[in-house]
Amino acid sequence: MAALYAHPIEDLFVNTASTFIGPVLFPAHGFVVLTYFALRFHETTDAHSGYDFPWSPWRWLGALHGGARRHDWHHSHVKGNYGGFFFWDWLCGTDREWRAWEARRRE
Repeated sequence: MAALYAHPIEDLFVNTASTFIGPVLFPAHGFVVLTYFALRFHETTDAHSGYDFPWSPWRWLGALHGGARRHDWHHSHVKGNYGGFFFWDWLCGTDREWRAWEARRRE
């Protein structure tokens, strides 16, 4: 339940828009759309679980996705790592503190 919580404005403009943009731009068979939604909700739940499971299919995307640990930092530090895919934070510079923290952790 907590994975789907957001401020109503964020929910409308960020979550709803990013969830429905795929089926709107690329109409498909109902089964494909349902599979898309299932994957989308699974990714949201996985990213908000607080666990970085080694068997998570989202880890297969490597640095492209970032994983649950990266998004968990967003919640524990209440800043940065806003996007599900790293490149948005990299482009906007909102992952600088995360990258510095991760570098210190790996030392």
